[in-house]
Amino acid sequence: MEQAVINGVSHVTLSGGEPLTIGNLEDYLRIADCYNMGLDLFSNLTLYNESTLELIKKYNILRVVTSLESDIPEVHDGYRGMEGAFDKTVNAIKSIVSEGINLEVNVVIGPHNQGRIEPIVRFIRSLGAKVKLDATSPLGRAADMKLDYPAYAKELVVLSKKVDLQCGIGDVSLYIDCSGDMKLCSNINDSRYIFGNIYQQYDLADIHRKCRALHVSPKECPGCRARAFALSGDLTGEDPFYTEVMKECR
Repeated sequence: MEQAVINGVSHVTLSGGEPLTIGNLEDYLRIADCYNMGLDLFSNLTLYNESTLELIKKYNILRVVTSLESDIPEVHDGYRGMEGAFDKTVNAIKSIVSEGINLEVNVVIGPHNQGRIEPIVRFIRSLGAKVKLDATSPLGRAADMKLDYPAYAKELVVLSKKVDLQCGIGDVSLYIDCSGDMKLCSNINDSRYIFGNIYQQYDLADIHRKCRALHVSPKECPGCRARAFALSGDLTGEDPFYTEVMKECR
């Protein structure tokens, strides 16, 4: 954290996995707070309780981000593989929003919710939360899915007047995974883009220089670089979802 401050870092995002499974979560929040870091919390909120709310308020977490797969409980629970997940997340959203805390819900468009994005967005807005839309990337369980980017783009553009799918990897962020590896992006696991480990000797300024050298200008290569890399093996490759969104915006 000291190196981060020296190198001008001003914001920390705790994500996962699932950060609410960390038994000493408050220790991380306290350290970040001691260095006056802005804090975001990314969580599925299924483990949310009153203690979580107190931590959010105590450490002035600027933004809580969660996600929903559908406005239909059975669809969300089936995709997440956890019965009751929908109700737990929705109840947590209601609790957090009622406290005036900034909360954003990510919705990733894919085969499981295609054609229902409008009612999903309407439902989330009825909870008083903000919505951010994106499309499934061919990673993990989705690697073998048939992804219909033209259809996803149509749904996104109909609902969102302002479309911003720009990528900041190599420029504004550095991802540290649960093993301590420092990566260009949480969704790029290629060893070429792992720059060190926080449990070993490292120079954050040098890592920042290496990341900056890999930064791709959004004007030259717009869209998600992880999605482009997954499909082409090239950080400067095409993001087909962004391409389809831009066609719909014309």
